[in-house]
Amino acid sequence: MIVLEQLQNAIDELESVKDYDDFKDDYNKLYNEYYTLSDIISSLMNSYDGIDFDEYRFNEINEELFKIQRLQRKYGYSMKAIYEARDELKEKIDASLHRDEVLEELEEQKDHYYNLALNKAKQWHQQRMEYALEFESLIQQQLVDLYLDKAQFKVDFEETELSKEGIDKVVFKVSMNAGQAFTPLNESASGGEISRVMLAIKIITLNQAFVDTVIFDEVDTGVSGKVADAIGRKMEELSKNKQVICITHLPQVAVHALNHYVLNKESEDNETYTSIQQVTGENRIKEIAKLLSGDSITEEALNNARSLLVHN
Repeated sequence: MIVLEQLQNAIDELESVKDYDDFKDDYNKLYNEYYTLSDIISSLMNSYDGIDFDEYRFNEINEELFKIQRLQRKYGYSMKAIYEARDELKEKIDASLHRDEVLEELEEQKDHYYNLALNKAKQWHQQRMEYALEFESLIQQQLVDLYLDKAQFKVDFEETELSKEGIDKVVFKVSMNAGQAFTPLNESASGGEISRVMLAIKIITLNQAFVDTVIFDEVDTGVSGKVADAIGRKMEELSKNKQVICITHLPQVAVHALNHYVLNKESEDNETYTSIQQVTGENRIKEIAKLLSGDSITEEALNNARSLLVHN
């Protein structure tokens, strides 16, 4: 409206000079523009006046917008997130309304997967039975090498309820002497015998395992002499494929190692400190001799230590 008023004022100002050639064209253009704009404004006002404002619908739309904003704050600021939440809630409602049907379907699924698992467990059982015979044979040979030639080793299976391990409880059983009944390993053998049987098991299993380093902590407990030497040889054999660390007090075992370390404990100011030191050359011989004769090292012990190291 202000523009039309200004145009009208300009036309009035030019009214007195409109007959002059210098102003005639400009006056006519301005005059035409005024009425063109006047017509446009009239048309716009007529259109605007024809709009029917529905206050009730306006409030409805605002209410819908408020609902959308609340949903966005709760479920995410995208319509995709809101739709996903809606579908999830719908599924929960449907499951609640059709509870019996859902439970029946779940029961069928449970039975289906239970049967699949049971069949797989039975396959495992057959494979275990087959490999058990081979495992028993390998262990038996190791026991002979460890001076347990009278001992018998057996893998026994006890059926259990289905679990992630299958339907088998595997029990290692031994008969340590001829005519003796088979009993679980931990119930029948002495300390030294258990050490040798466990060493045999570890030798066989570790060769098949993805383990780089093996630590034996006094696996030679309860043995001495030729049996200790056999244990040392077995660990030396294992060290060809694995890094073997052995803690021992037996010289017959220690001499089979490539490198020797001595552990020392010292007390100072009511504190105990442990240190480790590698020994080579004469110091190595002295440490082996200590294992033979104690802290009082004799010439005989030194000679025995040299002899053990030379022969191994």
